[in-house]
Amino acid sequence: MNTANPSIPEAILYWYEHGIEIKRSGKNKDTLEEVRNYLKSAGWTFWYKTKGLREELRYTSPTGRNYLSLRMACKGYMEERGLVVEDIIAARNKKLNLASQSLDGPPPPLHSNGNDAIDGKTLLSDSNKVNSRSVAISWLIDNNLVLPKSKAHYLGVNGPLAKGQIDRDGIKCDCCNQVFTLSKFEAHAGSKKHRPAANIFLDDGKSLSDCQRQMFENNEIRRFEKKQHNAIENDKLCFEKKQHKAMENDKLCSVCRSEGELIFCSNCPSSFHKRCLGLKDIANGNWFCPSCSCGICSKRKFEENTGHSHSKGEKIICICDQCQHNFHMGCLRKSRGTVKSKNSQNKWFCSDRCERVSYHLHQLLGRLFPLGRDGLTCRMLKPGYQNPSDSDKMGSLMENQQKLIVALNVMHECFEPIKEASTGRDLFEEVIMNRGSDLKRLNFRGFYTMVSERNEEVISVANFRVSGKVAEIPIVATRLQYRKNGVERLVLPAIPDNLNMWIGKFEFSKMTDSGKLQYLNYAFLDFQDAIMCQKWLMKTSPVKFLSV
Repeated sequence: MNTANPSIPEAILYWYEHGIEIKRSGKNKDTLEEVRNYLKSAGWTFWYKTKGLREELRYTSPTGRNYLSLRMACKGYMEERGLVVEDIIAARNKKLNLASQSLDGPPPPLHSNGNDAIDGKTLLSDSNKVNSRSVAISWLIDNNLVLPKSKAHYLGVNGPLAKGQIDRDGIKCDCCNQVFTLSKFEAHAGSKKHRPAANIFLDDGKSLSDCQRQMFENNEIRRFEKKQHNAIENDKLCFEKKQHKAMENDKLCSVCRSEGELIFCSNCPSSFHKRCLGLKDIANGNWFCPSCSCGICSKRKFEENTGHSHSKGEKIICICDQCQHNFHMGCLRKSRGTVKSKNSQNKWFCSDRCERVSYHLHQLLGRLFPLGRDGLTCRMLKPGYQNPSDSDKMGSLMENQQKLIVALNVMHECFEPIKEASTGRDLFEEVIMNRGSDLKRLNFRGFYTMVSERNEEVISVANFRVSGKVAEIPIVATRLQYRKNGVERLVLPAIPDNLNMWIGKFEFSKMTDSGKLQYLNYAFLDFQDAIMCQKWLMKTSPVKFLSV
């Protein structure tokens, strides 16, 4: 059994040691929520078991093992990772003893705000100072893992292929004095491996991938993500508990965004006009909105048929990891005859279609797609993604996270800040970083980020989410200096039966023969008997505010 001590959340260990005393005292409720939040993020599920007149909370790990208490769940969290809890505690105590013997104590982490985690806003602010082409090296310099003007070389089979010096904007080549990005320096060296960080070495023998890995092992990036995730999730949990307790529902209808005589959901803050939901009357008692109800029976509580026996699992409401709809297990079994189990990634899907959509979207993550001329490319991103075919998993994760932070900077560059009304959090950050919540309208886990780049510089960013048969693209941002150089017209082939629809409803026009001559060097997709149509895009001033 492995007795090494990898990164175990301190709150997990703390609750295992002191959970009983904390529960008795009724204090440190924030730690309780933090522990539950860690377990949720690791794929654990919580459920209630009825014992007599009481309902007791149970904890189920991703492996299917059930635990009767949160303290035992914390122990199981560590043991299911092959760890010996006593060894972890002993190693932690030894580390604390060594630290206490130091006169100055351990140095605080870089960008620290005084807590044991990196201040996320500070790191995001620092990343605004560099463009997308220099983020990787700048982070290494800021974390004292690489020094400016350090000698570096691209190592080939028979020795160095190119030499240069580290610079915040990349690597300054010795032979031509030009500053190249990592991938451009690799190409300049004549290599086609497409793994620059793994093949660019410093004089001390370390590769840039080794430096990136060391930064992860030092928990600098992980602490940043942990602080952001926990701060936001804890705030939301407190907000949700407050909302559930006080029932301070919205003052505007969730459909038409206007005031009036509203009905209130008993499970979330959403409010509605009856007419907006197509309702004439509602029954007395608790009422649940569509988002909080089963996607099949449209009710929150599972209705059992008299004369038929039902297992307790029939009443459970599960959320599809793709479409994010709620379903009673009993309704799914009754409607479709079978219920899917969680897959190897511990995800649950309501149907084969949702599983296929999720699979194909995941296959597109991280891949670079050319968009025609001028070196324009695009790629799809999602927090936590690692390229399974890349042997340098840390480097892959690092690159993905860097691109997401640059994408967030582009959003902030293009739009004025938008604060989510309930939590006060940055809505752009919530979406790009896939923040989650038990409240569906605050759950942004399903979003993907698409970025278009030229020479590794992010030009535009878009967020999209696929929910069932509907796809939404709520936010699209293009950097100011590139807006006038963007798409000028849309072109599509229309079948004759739909020509009037494209012209009348969507303001397209038929492309003339002389217009077609201008684009002979473009390989437009066309079909037999189709009529090529075009639409000029209106030139607009820079966007100052975006309503989402």
